[in-house]
Amino acid sequence: MTEATGTAYDLVQSLPTINVRCYAGQPLEITVPVLGASGTGVDVAGLEHVRAHIRTRYADELQLHQWDDTLGNAVLEGTPGENDATVVLSASSAETALWQATWPRLDALWDVEVEDSVGEVHRLCAASRFTLLPEITRAPVA
Repeated sequence: MTEATGTAYDLVQSLPTINVRCYAGQPLEITVPVLGASGTGVDVAGLEHVRAHIRTRYADELQLHQWDDTLGNAVLEGTPGENDATVVLSASSAETALWQATWPRLDALWDVEVEDSVGEVHRLCAASRFTLLPEITRAPVA
């Protein structure tokens, strides 16, 4: 018996990869534009929350770091009524130095997402590499 063959169509969301390389012991600021399905900017007025996680592997429960607007280390910026929404994530030099001391490895994965005013979550990037470059010269621990 012969099986009929057909054409396969793969539908994959178009999400950018945002690989990050940062230095331990240096402050970090990441700015990510919030784009709609058509690739154009969106209005910040329609957004409520932002969060991002770094994990060793995507399935790990342990978060190596968390950004969240409720923690004050992640903010939504933009002019209401305009299509210029951005996400700004920040970490201090003390935080990034601590990452080097506490992370089980310096290569990890991360992504970032926003939640709109109706509770729908929108990922801004595909799972991407997050690499912490070690600090060699540092102050001695007291």
